[in-house]
Amino acid sequence: YEGYGPGGIAVLVDAVTDNRNRTAAEIRSIFNKHSGNLGETGCVAFMFKRVGTIRFSSDVATEEEVFEEALILGASDCEVDIDGYEVICDPNDFALVSEGLEKSFGKPSGAGLSWQAQTTVEIDGDSAEVLFKLLEALDDCDDVQQVSANFEVADELMQRLSG
Repeated sequence: YEGYGPGGIAVLVDAVTDNRNRTAAEIRSIFNKHSGNLGETGCVAFMFKRVGTIRFSSDVATEEEVFEEALILGASDCEVDIDGYEVICDPNDFALVSEGLEKSFGKPSGAGLSWQAQTTVEIDGDSAEVLFKLLEALDDCDDVQQVSANFEVADELMQRLSG
């Protein structure tokens, strides 16, 4: 499912269901209740790229060791944040990269395929608050497996909203 959240943020929803009509109605209702609009197929998918992601906590190795091994195995990018390291690779290389990193650093804290935004949109406080409620409501839907959005929020605002 694809749609737009507050501030024109693109939202991509992966769902698995035994009743498409029920799920579509539920997702449409969630979008409507949270200042969003469920769109047509293809309206936002072009703004995202399918990638493999493998996450490790920062205590498994140094940043340099993880990044070097990831690049040798064919990863396209590596990022570090407060939760640890995230290795990004082409979906076709996911098994190879994931297995190689697991041999070197142990079981990852998370791994799977996800949608990565090609471009992001910065959002302000009011839009961010409504958007986070939309994303949380979508994530709470039983049939929803994954929710991706193309927003960027300033660190200070994120701390204020989460604190």
